[in-house]
Amino acid sequence: MLTSKMCGEFDTLWRFFPDELNESGEYYISGGTIKKYCPNKNCDSDINKIHAGCLWLLNQFYGDYDKFSNNANGKIDIVIYIMTWLGYKLNQKLNTKFPNLNEFYNKHIENADEYNNHIDDVDDYSSYKDLINKKKEYIDIDIKDMSKFYDAFKILCKMIINADKKDDGKTYLEKANEFVKKYKELNEGSNNIQGNSYNKILSVLSNDYIDYGKYSIHSHVKKLHPQLITEKKIPQVSESRPNETQMDSSSRGISTSSSDTTKSTSDTTEPTSDTTAPSSSTLNKFISIPFIFVVTLILLGIAYKVNNKSIKNIFNTE
Repeated sequence: MLTSKMCGEFDTLWRFFPDELNESGEYYISGGTIKKYCPNKNCDSDINKIHAGCLWLLNQFYGDYDKFSNNANGKIDIVIYIMTWLGYKLNQKLNTKFPNLNEFYNKHIENADEYNNHIDDVDDYSSYKDLINKKKEYIDIDIKDMSKFYDAFKILCKMIINADKKDDGKTYLEKANEFVKKYKELNEGSNNIQGNSYNKILSVLSNDYIDYGKYSIHSHVKKLHPQLITEKKIPQVSESRPNETQMDSSSRGISTSSSDTTKSTSDTTEPTSDTTAPSSSTLNKFISIPFIFVVTLILLGIAYKVNNKSIKNIFNTE
C-alpha cells in the first residue's frame, strides 16, 4: 500500500527533476542530489538524465536493507510506479526511439552496470535489475499508456500527501475525485484486457486507492471517500437493431433465393420443352406414313375398278 513516506520520495524527485520540460523543451535537473546518479557523472544526454532519476528512485527505496524495510515496507510494487515515471519521461521526448518500455530495458538497463550492482543485506533481490525483472510482466506496454498511468499515480500521491492538510479534507477529496475520474477513463480504455500488463497496473492503482481509503485516512474524510468502480463497463447494444438487420438480411436472402429458384426452374423447363418437341414431330411422321400408304391403296383400287368398267363397256359396244 502506498504511504505518505513513499509519495514523499517522489515529491522530492519532482522538486529536483520536474516532470515538465524547461523552456527549451529539455529535461532539467537542478542541484546535485539527482545529478550524482548520472552514469559516469555525465548528465549531458537525455538518456543519462533519465537514468539519474530512475537510479535515484531505486536507491531511495531499495538501496540497502534499511531503505528496503523503511521506505518500501519490504514490498516491490513501488518498482511498478518507478517504471510509470520512466515511461512518462520517455514519452516526453524519446517516444519514437522507445515505443515501449521493453525496448528501453533491453538497450539501457539489462546490461548496465548501475542496475546490476548488489543490494546490501537483502537476500531475495540481488540488484535493481533483479527487482525490475520480478515485475517485468508489467512493463510490456506502450509508453503512451504508461505515461497515463503515471498521471494517475501522481494524482494518487497528491491525494495521500494532502491527507493531513488542515482544510477539513477539501484538498484530499478534490484529488480523490480527480483520481476516480482518471481511473474510470483508464479502466474503460480499449487496451484494458483481463490479465494483460495494462490491466495489472490498473489493479495495483485501485488496490492502493481502496486500501488507503480504508486504513489511512481520518474518520471525517473516510465518510466522504469517493467509491472506485473497478469493473469495466460493457457498452449496451440495442437489441432491435441486430434483429432488424437479421430480418433485412433474411428478407434479402429469401428474395434472392426465390429469384434464383425461379431462374433455375425456368432454365430447367426450357430444355425439357426443347427435348419434347422433336419427339412429337417424330411420332407424327410415323403416323403419317401408314396413313398415306393406305389412302394410296384405296385410290389405286378405285382407279382399277373404274378402268375395268370402262374396258367392259368398250367391248360391249363393239
